Amino acid sequence: GFTLCGPISVWYFKNKTSFYTSYEYDNVFDTTITDTWIPLAPNNNFPLPEPTTGETIIDFSSPLGRFVDGSNTPRKIHRFTARGDHNFTGNHSVTVAYQFGKTNDLRQFNGANRLSESLIGKKSRTQAINLTDNFVFSSKAVNQFRFQYSTLKPDFVSTGQDENPVVLISFREPGNNFNTTLTAGSSTLGTSAREEKRLQIQDTFTYIAGNHSLRFGFDLQRIDSTFIDLTDASGTYNFADPLTTTTVPQCLTNPSLPPGASNPRIRGGVNTFPRSCVTRYRHNFFTDSSISNTYTGFFVQDDWKIREGLSLNLGLRYERETVIDDNNNLGPRLGVAWAPFKSQKGVVRFGAGIFYNRILLRTVDDYQRGQNEIVFDTNRISTSGNGRDVYLRALSDSFPEVLTQDSPLVQQYIAAGLNNNSFFRSLSPTIKIPESYQINLGFERELFSGFVFETNLTYNRTARLWRETNTNAPIVPAGFADLADYLANGITSGTTRFEFAGITAPDSRIASGVTYYNLNSQNPSAASSTPYGRALQIANALKPFPLAGQTEQVGSLGNSWYRGLIVELRRRYRKLGAGFGTSFRAVYTLSYLEDDGIVNTSSAQIPGDFSSERSRSLLDRRHRFVLSGVFDAPSWAGKLRFAPILRIGSSAPFNISNGSDDSDDRNLDDVSSDRPDFSGDPNDLRWRGVTDPLNLQLAQSFTLAPIGRAGNLPRNTGIGPAQFIFDLNISRQFRFSERTRLRPQVEFDNILNATVFSFGSEFINFAAVSANPTAEQLEDLRTGFLVPTRAYRPRQIRLGMRLEF
Repeated sequence: GFTLCGPISVWYFKNKTSFYTSYEYDNVFDTTITDTWIPLAPNNNFPLPEPTTGETIIDFSSPLGRFVDGSNTPRKIHRFTARGDHNFTGNHSVTVAYQFGKTNDLRQFNGANRLSESLIGKKSRTQAINLTDNFVFSSKAVNQFRFQYSTLKPDFVSTGQDENPVVLISFREPGNNFNTTLTAGSSTLGTSAREEKRLQIQDTFTYIAGNHSLRFGFDLQRIDSTFIDLTDASGTYNFADPLTTTTVPQCLTNPSLPPGASNPRIRGGVNTFPRSCVTRYRHNFFTDSSISNTYTGFFVQDDWKIREGLSLNLGLRYERETVIDDNNNLGPRLGVAWAPFKSQKGVVRFGAGIFYNRILLRTVDDYQRGQNEIVFDTNRISTSGNGRDVYLRALSDSFPEVLTQDSPLVQQYIAAGLNNNSFFRSLSPTIKIPESYQINLGFERELFSGFVFETNLTYNRTARLWRETNTNAPIVPAGFADLADYLANGITSGTTRFEFAGITAPDSRIASGVTYYNLNSQNPSAASSTPYGRALQIANALKPFPLAGQTEQVGSLGNSWYRGLIVELRRRYRKLGAGFGTSFRAVYTLSYLEDDGIVNTSSAQIPGDFSSERSRSLLDRRHRFVLSGVFDAPSWAGKLRFAPILRIGSSAPFNISNGSDDSDDRNLDDVSSDRPDFSGDPNDLRWRGVTDPLNLQLAQSFTLAPIGRAGNLPRNTGIGPAQFIFDLNISRQFRFSERTRLRPQVEFDNILNATVFSFGSEFINFAAVSANPTAEQLEDLRTGFLVPTRAYRPRQIRLGMRLEF
């Protein structure tokens, strides 16, 4: 990458006007390898590339050829800045600036089984213009006016995006016992686009009256945002291996046989793709949503110098956002600064106030979008009476054309009531803007020449954080602790009984014609003949809307707590002699952060009960240390400038959930946030490397909670790895004149290439935990139990050049 920048004076305006321009270009080279298998039998409607190697496999399922190809996937960034300053008079000046940014980043997803035209990249284009007007009325009165307008157009696109659909071809990969999916066409699976326009006007008026410095002002912002969900927005065709599908598509059966006759599978040794035999089609329409929000803030502030070395700051701010109904947002602030020493080299500061978060429009979008959305999916269509095959036959005949919202199939789908979403989102009518209560006590003192010591003790409590809850969760009848208690003790008639331990013959409690189900069953199957499946049927009947699924509502239900002690020692830049010079900053933080959910979409394990979710935050690290600085070398060492940043942190927690899709929802509330029961010592739940010895006894301490009950394991109990990040920037300045300078530089991210593992939300796989695990199950445990699955970035080296003129 390189940077060009420099000021230009315009003599026509008698040295009252100057311009500054800067251009920065960054190009990160990268490649992606596609290594996949392609059906050898062609489809003339949708050609695929020919295999690139001689490796082929032909069996009774799918003739396949191996395709290996490389694609350039660079990240290119352009940034341009222009600024103009003009002094009308000695008391009046204006600054106008323009910024332009353009990014094309193809380093988003690896190739693997994606063909080059389906590789997804991230593009963005930003523009902003801002103006600052400073006017000095007198020695006591100053006004500053600011204006800014910006646009943001980020997008996820595939390199060959056009009107073609996404094509997913599933097959049994040679040597594997599971299906693999080849992605072809113009893929936008799982991506989104957003456009934003922002207008901001600010004004601050300062007036000095004796020992009082008064400030008044306002902040007005208007945001227009359009969110577009690109998931299945261009149509997605699925083709499957005919010997691995659970149902036989109609186009793979013998059409010459009369209706009702046995229709054996045609064995042509081909995948359904060469025959254009569609096994599933998905297409979402009206997936965009637009939202506008106007933010208004007013403030008044008085900086009162009571006497020498003692000042008091009083302030009040009012904030309002129109996107939700919340008008009571007054934020008083208080600050005190006291210099207790005659030398004035030390100061004690105290501050307290109420602050309000800004609303995340993406969250509001997620809950407002969907009212007009059409979610077309052939898997929603019943297989009875060949209903689904009618749709698939028509789609097979028209492949690769995609449907539109006016297509007869879509209208038929809507008329049949198949567009009703089982998952409904809404905003609580009482939702409020989150607010924080902050208190800070600090001390700063200059120790000796150039060295400054500072310490701060901070407490922050944030209330009314946004959290989710399922308003259609089963309602347990009064008198029972939970659904498991109701199942075991509330059902006393009929042909169904539930027991925590289960009973078998010859127990005298067995009644004729009654089926007994064990609530401690570890079988998560939803089949009606299993304990889990039968309990699920009863739970559904206890819902406010028994035929509906989860109805997700976000409300002001969450809290967070932060306590921190920060100790800092810094030194201002100083020449040391012999050509050496340095400045540095060392900061140690001792802190504790608790919350009851990490994001706005967090759900509680027990519906609505976020008090039981309170735990260490996933962001909490008890100890943190950061060392940064600038170190200049003398001429005999090349006049190099070294700028290191060292970040060290103690362990962060990680969460442990049930693991599989079915067993996730053990308490039957339609939300997959359940945790297991644990009978061991929580202090033993520490991360382990894949080569570390396996503690089988610890793994067997986990069990699924009884059906209808959440697990007893607290949230974020696991103890994860520590953090170590060391980055370094090395540069050298060449000065050609007073204004012309060239500074080449090299940046090392993770210069030591240290492997630093991390968790996020990790899981226990109960299928691998049993009293007598097999060799395969033991291997799964060894490689997955409490083992991190992610790591921080590897060593990266960037070269850059900055030219100032």
